[in-house]
Amino acid sequence: MAKLLNLPSFTTQQLPLQYFEYFLMRTLQWLKKESDASQNDLSVLKCQKLLFFTTAINCQSSVNEAILAKQIFNHFKAYQYGPVEENIYNLLKVNNNQLSHITLTFKSLELAFDAGHLNLAIADIEKESGLDSSVLNSITSSIEDLSNKNKNLVRYSPFNLVELSHRWRCWNYSYVEGIRADISWKSIAEESMIFSL
Repeated sequence: MAKLLNLPSFTTQQLPLQYFEYFLMRTLQWLKKESDASQNDLSVLKCQKLLFFTTAINCQSSVNEAILAKQIFNHFKAYQYGPVEENIYNLLKVNNNQLSHITLTFKSLELAFDAGHLNLAIADIEKESGLDSSVLNSITSSIEDLSNKNKNLVRYSPFNLVELSHRWRCWNYSYVEGIRADISWKSIAEESMIFSL
């Protein structure tokens, strides 16, 4: 089957980054749905917080329960500004925040293609990347679940998301200044799941 867009190969980067990039595209799609088309404040910090909340809500999913927290985004640590998926954080640092089709900055997310082709890029990944469709479906359904809990969460500022993440027990119990302690998927799954300030 032919690609819908002529984008560079998606599979040259490490597997967690491929899933993270798909997550970013779906998150941008959510942002575009809920806000002015020009708003794009999906910074590194904001995306890390939204990744945490997406992974957390997946722990409650009846389909593929906790697949994201158990298998894909399973190295959350308690940083000063809330939970951070440390593998993703480190891989982004090594790659200067550049992925196959996205560059994350400290202010926004930049696409390597015209933003009007976002849906086509997502379709290409789903059909041509060879990524596990159950994981892609879990990312998509978890973002939808998160949106159903609080459709405006994606519009929160990065520091409002930090404030929200600081209300979670799993971060509070794990955070010690200067130490990046693990936040287990079980402690995330046991949360009361707070998704609004």
